[in-house]
Formats: sequence, C-alpha cells, structure tokens
Amino acid sequence: MSRRPLHSGLAESIHRFIELRRLSGTDSHSQAKRLEYFDRLVAEYPLTEPRITRQLTDAYRPSLAGLAPATRVHRCSVVRQLCE
Repeated sequence: MSRRPLHSGLAESIHRFIELRRLSGTDSHSQAKRLEYFDRLVAEYPLTEPRITRQLTDAYRPSLAGLAPATRVHRCSVVRQLCE
C-alpha cells in the first residue's frame, strides 16, 4: 500500500484501517481520501491520547458545513467505520 502523507496522532491507526479495507476488497482509495480530510483536522486538534473522542468528532462536524449532503454523509460514515 502506498502510504499517504498523514500527520495527526491518529495517522498510524488510519493507515492500519485503510490497509484492512484494501485487504478486504473494499474501495480503500476513496476511504483513504476521505480520511485525509479528517486527518488534517486531527493534526490541528490537541490530542491527549491517540483515539477518537466525541470532542474530536464534534470539532470535525463544522468543517463539513459547506459540503453537499452526500459528501458529508460519506465523510462521516468513513470516520464512524474507523471508530468501529
């Protein structure tokens, strides 16, 4: 897998998630692209531990405000899958 330039404290977890999706035959390229946007926000957010918290997802939602509804759903969906 070609690693994308992720910079947050969650980068390694995101890379593992994308690799798992790739190995399962899922369209990991589109999910990786969506998670790049999430990673950018996380890189600017002070993490106290390397996990996704409600505060982090609450901070992510406003960044989606100007996007089309389907785009917001897709980006939130892949972050939810990462949480699982």
